[in-house]
Formats: sequence, C-alpha cells, structure tokens
Amino acid sequence: MASVWIAKRPARRGTRFRVMYRLGGREAAPRYGGPFSTMREARIRRDWIAGELAAMRVPDLRLLVGTEPVPTLRDAAARWQASRVDVSEATKVQHHNRPQPGAADSGSEATRRDRAEGNR
Repeated sequence: MASVWIAKRPARRGTRFRVMYRLGGREAAPRYGGPFSTMREARIRRDWIAGELAAMRVPDLRLLVGTEPVPTLRDAAARWQASRVDVSEATKVQHHNRPQPGAADSGSEATRRDRAEGNR
C-alpha cells in the first residue's frame, strides 16, 4: 500500500518539513517529495502526491517546477538583430527601422488606439 507522510526536521532557523512517500508497501524505498518551510506548503504537496498515488500514477515532481517564460517576438527580434554581425551598418539601420508585423504589444495603449481608429 502506497503511503505519504511529512517529516519534521530541525533547521538553523525554525523547522523544515520534508514530504516523503512510498510507491509500495514496507518493502519499497521511501522517495523524496520536497522540502518546505511551512506545514501548509508541505500538506499541499502531500495531498498532491497522495492524489497521484490514488490515481495509480508515479508522482512526477518535474511537472511542478516552473518553466522559464517564452520570449516575446520583440525580444527574439532584438536577439536576432544583435547576432547579425556580418551585415553593413545600412542593413542594420534598415532592419531596426522596419516595423515588424505582430511586434507591437497587443495590450499597449497606442495599439488599442490605432485599432479603434482603423489603423493596423
């Protein structure tokens, strides 16, 4: 029978809470579910792991790690322009001044005003 528990650990500043779980019974080795500074966070992780075990799935803690944000088109264009070291100055100026389709922030006030006036 799979099980999940929270182990209280002393730390330099207060107490840390470590979530542990087993995929099987007593014979299965305990697995690490993560460290937390508050009991509330540890309970949330414990409950998530218990739900995964109840659904007959092995908890994949990599899914809980935040991903880095996807770069915007404006950032990608700036990175591309910076990487173009083999072009002349005139070409760099042309690339810099050319309006890129979709490069404007869709939520900016100027863009909303242009769309309201019929300018795209």
